[in-house]
Order: sequence, then structure tokens, then C-alpha cells
Amino acid sequence: MQVYSLFADAVNSIDINITYWEYPGTDNIFDRNAMLIMAAQFDTIFNEEGCNYYLALPDGRIKLILTEEDKLMTIFRPYAMPESWQPEKLITEESLRAASEAADRKKSGTAKTGAAPMRRFCQLCGNQITPNAAFCSKCGAKLK
Repeated sequence: MQVYSLFADAVNSIDINITYWEYPGTDNIFDRNAMLIMAAQFDTIFNEEGCNYYLALPDGRIKLILTEEDKLMTIFRPYAMPESWQPEKLITEESLRAASEAADRKKSGTAKTGAAPMRRFCQLCGNQITPNAAFCSKCGAKLK
């Protein structure tokens, strides 16, 4: 077991044969690249003051250590994807980049009118959230 101050370091420390993770209590599955993209968000949101840490376990689980609350939570665990089945909610590098680009277009005013509304996801658990929510309805994380 190793404790890391950065989520990216925790993900990178896990056996390369683990390629998918799930967030407990949701049906969202993340591939390794999506985990690393989320790491950039996690590390700026949750560790600005160096008060939270990540525990990478040998079995591939990643736990968040909330030092101010003296709490340890499993935030991701390995997921063995069946060979013949691809879950609808697989979150990949491409889907995260597309959502980010759509958000940038919306902010800059270049979004196409009549386009489907952009979906928002919790940065901690990946749960889909309502557009104006301040907190995730699944894990309770404060949303930016």
C-alpha cells in the first residue's frame, strides 16, 4: 500500500493490467485514460491545500483519505469488464474530452443552437448531475 498526494500518481501506481474502474454505488465505468484525465481535476479541486491523500491498494482499489474529516472512502475499485459486453456508461478519454470541448464552446458562445444539452458529471463519482446542482445527489461532493 502506498499513500499519494496526487490522484494521478495513485492511478499510475496500480498494475497496468487493471484497465477499468467503477465508482461504488453507480453504474459508471472508467477506463485508465479517463481516470488520468479526471486526476487533473481531482488534484486541483480536492488537494489545493494538501489536505487529502489517495491510498492505492494492491488489489487496484483507490481510497480517498479526507484528513480534515478523518475519513477513508473507497472512491474507485477495479472492474472486470466481460469480453462480450460494453456498458453504456463507459467513460473514456474521448467522452471526457468531448464534454470538455462542448463546455468550452458553450462558455465562448459558439455552441450550436438546438443542440442537445450538455450532460454534467460529478468530478468525484462520475454520477450524472442536473445542470444547476451545487452538490452531487449520489456522493454529496460540492460541485464547481
